[in-house]
Amino acid sequence: MEEWADRFRRVAANVMDREAMKALVARFDRARDRYFDDDADDSDDESLPPGLRKADVLTQSIEVMQGVLTRYRLASYPPDVLIAISRDACRSLDFHRAEEMIAVGRAATIEALNLTDLSPTQPA
Repeated sequence: MEEWADRFRRVAANVMDREAMKALVARFDRARDRYFDDDADDSDDESLPPGLRKADVLTQSIEVMQGVLTRYRLASYPPDVLIAISRDACRSLDFHRAEEMIAVGRAATIEALNLTDLSPTQPA
């Protein structure tokens, strides 16, 4: 259990050190300060990326947490074959691209299995 806690702390520290996360935390700090400060001005909103919406922040936050959990699980239970799909292949709500994404997944699976001399019907 102690090993897991140490590993989680290291991974969380790595995530928190990334510039995107620092910018996200700073944004929430400014919003909190503005909420409690009646005299706050909105001049620092100009530094935000254009088109950044609450849904984007929420999606990015979920992706960061999923990344941390995935790395933890992979470290704990290494797979025989790892099939990686690019994170920019689609977005969270691209359900209309399901057939395309399934085809991408199948192609990546066949390629990964060929590299490991396994066939899709052969058990690992």
